[in-house]
Amino acid sequence: MTEFCIKAYFKARNFFYDLTHKENGDTNIIAIILVLLIVVILAMIFKNNLMSLFNSIWDSISGALSGNDKTGALSPTFETAGGANPVGFIRPFLW
Repeated sequence: MTEFCIKAYFKARNFFYDLTHKENGDTNIIAIILVLLIVVILAMIFKNNLMSLFNSIWDSISGALSGNDKTGALSPTFETAGGANPVGFIRPFLW
């Protein structure tokens, strides 16, 4: 039993020594953490701008799919087989 305790003590001591004194790969981890921290800070600063950008993109996509494009851009239209009813370009592919 004493031999087991001595081995466990030395393994734990060597583990903590290696953890505190060896620097293998520390710079890569620190660089990744710093980059992620910068990205999060920038996202927090420009949150309102990013939200308005994504909302405007989403509105233009949903408007183009429903045929009510509010951006004023000319969306490609074509006539249906039954008459001169303009339909959005993407909509027939969703039927």
